[in-house]
Amino acid sequence: MSDAPSSNPAHGAASPDPSKPAAAPVGQTVGRGLAWVLLSFSASKLVGVALTVALGYLLKPEEMGTWAATLGVFGFMQSCRDAGVATLLVQRGEREYANLIGPAFWLSTSFHVFAALLVVVIGLTMLLHIPGKEEIGRTLMYCSAALVAMAPGTIAQARLKMKLSFRTISSITAISALVRAVVVLTGAMLGAGAISFALGLLCLGLFESIAMSIATKEKLWAHPAQPSRWPSLIWTVRWSLAITFSLSLLAVGDWAALSLTASAGVIGIYYFGVQLMMQAEQAIAGTAAQVLFPTFSSLQNDQTRLASAFHRVLRALSLLSSPATLALGLLADPLIRFVWPSGRWDESILCLTALTLFASFRICFVAPFTLLQGQGKFRGAFAAMATAGGTLFLSALVGGLLFDDPLRIAICTGGLLGPVCLLVTMIVAKQIGLARRKAFTGIVRPWLVAATLAIGIFLLDRWAMPEVSARMGWTTIPREAHLARLVISGSLFALLYAIAARIVLAEVLQDALSIAPARIRPLAERVLRLQASATP
Repeated sequence: MSDAPSSNPAHGAASPDPSKPAAAPVGQTVGRGLAWVLLSFSASKLVGVALTVALGYLLKPEEMGTWAATLGVFGFMQSCRDAGVATLLVQRGEREYANLIGPAFWLSTSFHVFAALLVVVIGLTMLLHIPGKEEIGRTLMYCSAALVAMAPGTIAQARLKMKLSFRTISSITAISALVRAVVVLTGAMLGAGAISFALGLLCLGLFESIAMSIATKEKLWAHPAQPSRWPSLIWTVRWSLAITFSLSLLAVGDWAALSLTASAGVIGIYYFGVQLMMQAEQAIAGTAAQVLFPTFSSLQNDQTRLASAFHRVLRALSLLSSPATLALGLLADPLIRFVWPSGRWDESILCLTALTLFASFRICFVAPFTLLQGQGKFRGAFAAMATAGGTLFLSALVGGLLFDDPLRIAICTGGLLGPVCLLVTMIVAKQIGLARRKAFTGIVRPWLVAATLAIGIFLLDRWAMPEVSARMGWTTIPREAHLARLVISGSLFALLYAIAARIVLAEVLQDALSIAPARIRPLAERVLRLQASATP
């Protein structure tokens, strides 16, 4: 689909009625839709960050761990709750809508109910038969109600996507994120613990289902169910369903594995560090996915340009994600000690640092996955995502079995997942004609520059703080000193990385400028004194 409006949209058609307003060009519609999606995504991330900060004050590690374990189980059920038919409905479009809406709506609703019943069974098993997992089981019982509440909203949202009502969807999802945050915070303040998260999901599901159903201006449930067609629909969307499940494996596989092997306190410390890392990861990878999928789809008939674009994307993603994630690991100590000075989450500091070491490779993994999807290679997309998600699940499972320590578990998961993502990326690169060496160096060079600087500043901070504490006579480092560490170390890292990138990674910077938004590209070129490379 073209991003630019057609110069003559009426060519070959009847003259438009001057009394009716002209329809917006498709490119403008898509552009506005993407803008609303990104705005909603950014708003949700801000709400998520604020919620994480607040809950760090209100919840204990055991309560946070109970929710993380619950979310691990719930995430798998949620991934397959609509049987993939919502995506099919959007793909088939208006031409088959009347024929599909009935069986799609009722099949989706049935899957929601079936997933909720599975959650109830798992919750009852934990509650009644597994010592130490009672609270997880109790929380899962509440989550089962949330799955049922989400049922109408799934197909209603698909219908709004078909109408290109991205502004409506974005507004509803942004408000629902705020509603959930308020409910979770209220529950936590009243002492509900991990159950407050489940109540937040329940309210989110109810709000989105009601609001989106009203926005469609249709009675989606009034269409006949036609259960005889359900098996063929499930077969049609089998790969979409498999990919969605593998995505959930990468998203919550570690928490699900730890729910079987680790104590709630250990899971809570680990989950807290992961949540901080995921804010940066989702901001970069989530935004990139919105752009990469249509970009790679448009190049499927031009293998040379596809390989070139893939190489540039890998380098640009690494250039951006390497300093972002490594800076988070570098600043974990002053950040956590300043924002949460009670010491409750100090154990997650080194855990977060270990998780961020190879996190850039995980973010760059969005490129091969969206490329395979954009090329219609769904088996390959599933294999790639299942490999990454399976690695995360198994490494967490082994880490939880061998160690009762969040840092060692983080070393297991972060130390294995990043290199596996890098390896899969190189394999996909070879399949489209890009040499594995070029894919490897494209990702690793920016990471090496950022890692060298981050390690150097990390060691400098570790050497300087005892010296400063001794001179100032501090027995306990004050909160203001941690803020100073945060500002000084962060500024020094940003400055040195900018200088090093300009000297060592000039070609990568030029590639990044070539795919930067047109409005900011001239300013960036003047600041960096570089010209964007020519786009092939």
